[in-house]
Amino acid sequence: MQNNNEEEEQQAKPHPKNLISYIPHVIKTCIGEDSNQPQYSRHRRQVFVMTQMAKPIYVRYGDELDLAPFLATLNAIMDKFITFFNNDPVRSEFQEIYNNGKEVIYILYRKELFLICRTDKYDSSFLIKSMLEFLNLQMISIVTDQVNQRLKQKPNYDFRHMLGGTKVNLGLAIKNGLNSPTVFLRSFMPIPMPASSRSNLHQLLREFKSEETIQSIILLTHTHVLELWHQKGIKIHPQDIILIQNLLQAQSSFRDSENWLPICLPGIAAEGFIYMYFSYLNPEVIVCMVSDDNNSFGTCKQAFNHLKEKLKPGTSLGDQIITSINNLPYKIPLEKKITSNNQIQHYIIQHKQTNQMSQPIFNIFGKQSSQYKDYINKYTKLYEKYLQVSTENKKDL
Repeated sequence: MQNNNEEEEQQAKPHPKNLISYIPHVIKTCIGEDSNQPQYSRHRRQVFVMTQMAKPIYVRYGDELDLAPFLATLNAIMDKFITFFNNDPVRSEFQEIYNNGKEVIYILYRKELFLICRTDKYDSSFLIKSMLEFLNLQMISIVTDQVNQRLKQKPNYDFRHMLGGTKVNLGLAIKNGLNSPTVFLRSFMPIPMPASSRSNLHQLLREFKSEETIQSIILLTHTHVLELWHQKGIKIHPQDIILIQNLLQAQSSFRDSENWLPICLPGIAAEGFIYMYFSYLNPEVIVCMVSDDNNSFGTCKQAFNHLKEKLKPGTSLGDQIITSINNLPYKIPLEKKITSNNQIQHYIIQHKQTNQMSQPIFNIFGKQSSQYKDYINKYTKLYEKYLQVSTENKKDL
């Protein structure tokens, strides 16, 4: 009888209803394609990264060398814009340089790099700009901002070898830049949970305050942040968190072991690498720790083991985390659906001071429906207008 009760209690414990709630994007690279092949022009969005000397660094589809003739043609256009950018880098950092009514070419200028996107006319220009900016951040996260300094000293410098093996990471940065509001809002989405549970979770992370080599601890999933803590004087930028999530989404092999790797988080220090420890508590939840000490793996490992014990299934916090995950994505409360004669289909809430956001119905990352993609395009247009009005109002003060 006692065994049956124990079995019933075990069955009553919450478990993730879906081991992998994040449905990953399919990253197509189409190696072997070039601009002379009909299928190449059928890609809806093509993305290129070049230096000021028109040296190809990255192409979304195909291979940089195979596309050399096509990129040489782009170079002829680029030459006319380099002087324009350099003369007025603030106003002309992002420009539409071609529009035939069906497709548009945009160019983003960031220090020594040009990021270019050819897309159809239906895309919001603000959406494309945000995507290219995030792609630039992802590239800096891999090679650090030292590359721009090197290019300034030696314009013909070729750093493609430093990007080896990161084609999926860069392709995913494009996908997330086009499909996740976290990118254009520069905000992360915390997982909804009771305030008392979140407070207890924060206090648990604060237990490692005396471990000075651990600068920050982030408890997160591929899509949401459960809680974060950092030492005094350390600040994790929301875009750093999105970069970490982009990395976790891109590398499924990380699930099988503890991981310790150098990474550049531009919000902390764009010029060099710091170190990141991360390991999975379960198929959904990851513990990520940031350190500036290459010898602190053992300290991070001990901290992880402590957290794993405190958050294991059967503990109040461990079960609350699973329950919160099972409730995603949350629905629009019924009382908020109807306002006057209009029905609310969807909304996004952003807290400007904390750079956090929230939305119902859809996952914040991963494969999305055409309806949600249409929402994102509309949201970016609205958000761009909001930023313009905010800037104008500040000028009037």
